[in-house]
Amino acid sequence: MTAWEASIRAGIRTVVASVTGIGQVHDYFRVLNEQTRLVDEYVVATDTGSKLHVWQISLSDDAPYTEERRPASRHALGRWKFSIHGHYGVDDANASEKAWAVLVEAVLDAFRADKRLGNTVIDSGPPQWVTAGYRQISSHLCHYARIDLSVLVQVEP
Repeated sequence: MTAWEASIRAGIRTVVASVTGIGQVHDYFRVLNEQTRLVDEYVVATDTGSKLHVWQISLSDDAPYTEERRPASRHALGRWKFSIHGHYGVDDANASEKAWAVLVEAVLDAFRADKRLGNTVIDSGPPQWVTAGYRQISSHLCHYARIDLSVLVQVEP
């Protein structure tokens, strides 16, 4: 992982973690197959017990890094693309789909409010909510969202 990539991941993680009630946030996509590790890394305590609620960051599948040169400024700029994956345990009796939509919107708002990701990048966004649906993680049925975020950094003076 490059220093730029690590810095951007940390900035994205900080923005997501700033959202109230967000659950666990990891700066990389965790693939866990042991139930005890899954509970430790993905499940959070709630007022009504516990719930799988996790956000993970990965490089985008589509052109994760491109570089461009701006003649007017003579700087080389790098554009990184990241995907932020959110999972939230389904609780139909408590209308979890509605709560999930509110949380995803709160994450989008957090990115809109901090386009420089804590001064780690020149610019980012706008965030794109590109996938919504359901995923199964072990025995947990979850709401799922993928938010794509493009960020711009100066790679040489």
